Amino acid sequence: MPTDLLIDIGHSRIKWACAVDGRLVIETAGQAGVGLFEQLEQIVRRHAPVRRAVLCAQSRRATVEAITARLAQCQVDIDIIASGDRLLPVTPAYPGLGCDRWLALQWPWQQSRGALLVADCGSALTIDLVDTSGRHLGGWIMAGLHAARDGLLARAPGLAGEPCGEFMAGRPARTTAAAVAAGGWLQLAGAIEFACDRAGGLLDDHIDVWITGGDAPGLAGVLRQPAHHDPYLVLRGLAMAAKTT
Repeated sequence: MPTDLLIDIGHSRIKWACAVDGRLVIETAGQAGVGLFEQLEQIVRRHAPVRRAVLCAQSRRATVEAITARLAQCQVDIDIIASGDRLLPVTPAYPGLGCDRWLALQWPWQQSRGALLVADCGSALTIDLVDTSGRHLGGWIMAGLHAARDGLLARAPGLAGEPCGEFMAGRPARTTAAAVAAGGWLQLAGAIEFACDRAGGLLDDHIDVWITGGDAPGLAGVLRQPAHHDPYLVLRGLAMAAKTT
């Protein structure tokens, strides 16, 4: 059966996996390192026949153009997703919603069929709400862990003058560097918990919480409420989108 190559071009990382008949093949998941184009060519050869590459491309136009040009040389068709451009269970709340945010909502809704909150913890922290009918209500965007920390240290460089050492995000830190490090995690967790509290008031229902993105694993010991951690939400959404066309 033909394979679809799924590529998530994020603000700071490029991730990929293969899908067959709309099903994500997790064993094929990877992310870009040195030799990106060679890696993509190897995937195309290894999983031939690849009928097309399905892309979520938020930014980095030059990177998108370079990737699509190299895939075209490999005789792979290109399908670049835009939010709401095909029928998926959860429709975007407004035009211009980031494609990654839209795609990340699809798999959680398919699994829970109930009210949910999805937090993507990457370069930005995005938080989105879906109600019990599968309607996207919108969400929030703020600086992610490293963007917030880098911004703080750029404005107050004196805070970066000592090694961090060990810290626990849920307890007061005993050094300045540890306080900065722990504060970043506390800020992420606090934003998600605040959004959960507001969601409970808006929806008057149980909220399933899903977290994804590069910093999601570190939140497991900080968040007070249970959360499903799935690092593949955008790729799962891409797989679902691939099946619709």
